[in-house]
Amino acid sequence: WMEMGRRVHAPPRMFSVNWFRKDQDGRFIWPGFGENMRVLEWVHNRSKGRAPAVETPFGWMPEYGGMNWEGLEGFSREKFDSLMSADREDWLRELTDHE
Repeated sequence: WMEMGRRVHAPPRMFSVNWFRKDQDGRFIWPGFGENMRVLEWVHNRSKGRAPAVETPFGWMPEYGGMNWEGLEGFSREKFDSLMSADREDWLRELTDHE
C-alpha cells in the first residue's frame, strides 16, 4: 500500500484515532462519543492545511490550540497531553497483539 501510495498523484490522507484510551484509574480520557466531531473537524481542517500539528514518531498529531474546545471547558490541557502521550512499552504490547 505504501508503494502504491507513492505512485498515486493525490493519495488520500490517512488518520488513526483511539477513542478508547483510559487513564490510570481505568476511566476513558476522551469525554465521549458526542465529542468526536471535534477530532473529525481537526482531521478535515488538517487535510485542507488549516490545522496545526506536531510531528511525532506516529505521524502528525493535533496541537492543543488546533482543536475546537468551545463548550468543553472541563477537558483540560493536562488531559489532552495525557491523551496524546505514547508509552513505548504499551505500543510494543499493542503491536505484538496484532501479529
